[in-house]
Amino acid sequence: MKIITSGRKNIDIDAYAGAIAYAYLLNLKGENAKAVSTGNLNESITPSLLSLQYKLDEYSKADDDKFIVVDISYKEFFDKIVDDNKIIEIIDHHYGYEEYWKERLGNRAIIEPLGAMATIIVEMYEKEKYLNKMPKEIAKLLMAAILDNTLNLKADVTTNRDIESYKKLYEIVDEEKFAQEYFMECQKSIENNLSEAINNDIKIEDIDYSLPRVIGQLVLWDKTPLFNNIELIKKNLDAKGNKWIMNVICLKEGKNYILASDKNVEINLEELLEGKFNNSIMETNRLMLRKEIMKKAMKQAKKKSKSVKIIYFVHGTTLDNENHISTGQNPGELSELGIKQSKELRNKINLNEIDFVICSDLKRAVDSANLIFENDKKIIQDSRIRECDYGSLNGSSSDIVLDEEHIDIPFPNGESMKDVEKRLRNFCKFLLDNYDGKTIALVAHKAPQLALEVITKNISWDEAIKQDWRKTKSWKPGWIYEITGDLL
Repeated sequence: MKIITSGRKNIDIDAYAGAIAYAYLLNLKGENAKAVSTGNLNESITPSLLSLQYKLDEYSKADDDKFIVVDISYKEFFDKIVDDNKIIEIIDHHYGYEEYWKERLGNRAIIEPLGAMATIIVEMYEKEKYLNKMPKEIAKLLMAAILDNTLNLKADVTTNRDIESYKKLYEIVDEEKFAQEYFMECQKSIENNLSEAINNDIKIEDIDYSLPRVIGQLVLWDKTPLFNNIELIKKNLDAKGNKWIMNVICLKEGKNYILASDKNVEINLEELLEGKFNNSIMETNRLMLRKEIMKKAMKQAKKKSKSVKIIYFVHGTTLDNENHISTGQNPGELSELGIKQSKELRNKINLNEIDFVICSDLKRAVDSANLIFENDKKIIQDSRIRECDYGSLNGSSSDIVLDEEHIDIPFPNGESMKDVEKRLRNFCKFLLDNYDGKTIALVAHKAPQLALEVITKNISWDEAIKQDWRKTKSWKPGWIYEITGDLL
């Protein structure tokens, strides 16, 4: 017997409908299958859906049982009836464990980034040419699942495949007001027992990003139950933990109302969602599911955790330097002193700690990099760490090339200091995305180094220019900068 089941805690309409619909499909194909769950059914499974002919089956354990798990792929949360050694298929729309299951089950692991898992089941009916044999009541269950998981097809997670599957189901059900009536019934169920509804849709997870362990969610047609029962909502969540958020989705208004346990959680959410709390409630300008907020938090945490160490070297003295000329984006030629400096610098640095070298593509930087690192390190040229483009003043007397006068205003036909900062930020993002955990030597110029001072030390351009080692005569055989995701 094939047993289709889902999670061990709270079951939503996507898991409920998917299990029942897939069991029905397998039975149509002549395979013995049952839809089974020991979890609590939440308010997305309304009384009218529970009253339909097609329901979960009774279950008695048998030695020949094989398990198909839907709407979840984290095995720690599988229904308690599941025997891990007898899992033959996984169908889910939540990413995170796809590689594990692909390696274990091959093409029997169907984990795809869709708004609803029910969409995969609809597509299976269509692929097997059984869509015309789908009962209207099965179609209703799957319609409700897609509606609930995509917030009436308006959430960002909604895909064209969700929409197309919903259209096919609509043709079977043919009830114009199904969506509104479904969500109104959900709201009525919630209002009838708000505490139970809250506790039936709480996720409690040990997570290492900027969200608390306890995350509740309510999907409402309108916000009345929220504003009439804020204290009751807080009481129920406080019982689960001292740090929490409640994501209340208002479909009628097309926005979320988010409550948080305390000011620290509010601050984290304001940074994450780029919104503001007012009287302990954040009002968003669009619909967001809890899983979207969690995904955003995980992405932010991953970005912040990235780090690249930069050891910054400036090119050797040039002929222009000796003649008090600002070379800008002209190639530049190392002087005899500059050649000597570059060769001597090689003996003052630890080559073993450097993974590779990136230098400006201007000749004076390329020549310096080659002299410092010779054949010991791979050297990559990159135009993003060129000197500032002084435009018409490239190659002019340093007396008239004044950085402090061009922080915001570009040099004639050239760049401003903030233009340099912009390309350095782009360059740093490239490093984080491609070289996380590496130590990289940069061989470049003055303006890119000042931009790194601004970016990594959170100082102004005025401060960076004033503190420039060239003015304080405090040269070093390499400056250390740490680039992390939260800086960009």
